[in-house]
Amino acid sequence: MGTFDGIANEETSSRSSADEIETENQCRNKRKKLRQLKEKLSTSDDSNQGLRVKIKVLEIQIDEWEDKQKAPVEKQDKQKKSKDSKNKQKREKKKRKDEDELLERESAKNRKYWMKYNADKERERQREAHERKRRSEERKRREEEADERKAQDRWRNTEQRWERERRNQQRTQVPIDPITDLFERCEITDNPSDIRELFTRYDKKKYHKLTIKYHPDKSSYHVGYITALNRIKDKHNPISINNDETWTK
Repeated sequence: MGTFDGIANEETSSRSSADEIETENQCRNKRKKLRQLKEKLSTSDDSNQGLRVKIKVLEIQIDEWEDKQKAPVEKQDKQKKSKDSKNKQKREKKKRKDEDELLERESAKNRKYWMKYNADKERERQREAHERKRRSEERKRREEEADERKAQDRWRNTEQRWERERRNQQRTQVPIDPITDLFERCEITDNPSDIRELFTRYDKKKYHKLTIKYHPDKSSYHVGYITALNRIKDKHNPISINNDETWTK
């Protein structure tokens, strides 16, 4: 049979409800009183049944208080777990959001890079097209200049040909002074009177004298003067070959 079998249930329940712990301060007081009763029990007679009942009632009240305090802790644990779960979900959501933002930024960078790449390619293509157009225009301009030069040369040659034909017509139509024509052919511009006189009245001594005077090695006159003198000599003293051995068989 137990130690506390004689305790009436009604008495215990009535005392427990009357002395139920409501606050932490009451709990401390109950613990203090429980220590005092245990000390009193240790010094008194072991057969003090009422003291044992009081100790048992205080222990029950303290246990009930502790159990009551554990319930909010468990609730707090549940709330904490729920909060941790929510925080974890938030962190995962934020992580996914950060990853999406990172992917979006990288995608924006890639789009910007390819836009710049395509723009550079377009500028390069336009530059090459402009360079090809410039070269084509330059080649066309050079061809036009070459054609123009050829046309000018043809026109110049035509004018020179017309001038020669005009001079030939003038020579055929208007009688030309032989000595003047000789001077033009030999490129003599100063019209020397002694050569003109030799042309009209040829004299061999005078011819030799003039050849010494107008010789290009002994004077400043060019070779045209000697050519004119020789032609005057050939006119008045033509070379006659009576018997040319090279033509006889």
